[in-house]
Amino acid sequence: MVRGLREREAIRETFGRYVSPEVRDEILAGRVSGAGVQRDVPILFADLRDFTPWVEASPPAEVVADLNAYFSEMDAAIHAHGGLVLQFIGDEIEAVFGAPIEDVRRADAAVAAARCIGGIRYCARQATTCGAAVASPPSRATVRALAAQDSPPRAR
Repeated sequence: MVRGLREREAIRETFGRYVSPEVRDEILAGRVSGAGVQRDVPILFADLRDFTPWVEASPPAEVVADLNAYFSEMDAAIHAHGGLVLQFIGDEIEAVFGAPIEDVRRADAAVAAARCIGGIRYCARQATTCGAAVASPPSRATVRALAAQDSPPRAR
């Protein structure tokens, strides 16, 4: 029995690294349908301007370090506003708000996350359409500056 409890706690903690504690708890409690539900949700997409030329001209270790810093800050801003990161593709991050747990303020949360992203100097342009937020991060120099910070800014 003790072994089973330890395994469950290990699963809970590991799963909690990928989703918010609220989403994790709802999924583990069986209150989120695995079959899926159709609903309107805002989706945030963000990527780095001029990423390909920068990668081609930069050492791999620098690219990895800068991308890790960039994704860490973006992830923190998204999670701070109740968003769920769906995937990372190259330099792109995709997140959803109001799923898998419904949130009636999901559009406000997406816009708040986009503003927060702008507050951490990634967002050069923000647009909202039907409650969806789109963030477009700036140049690689900003990402490098962020990677060099000892104490990165936190989501507000």
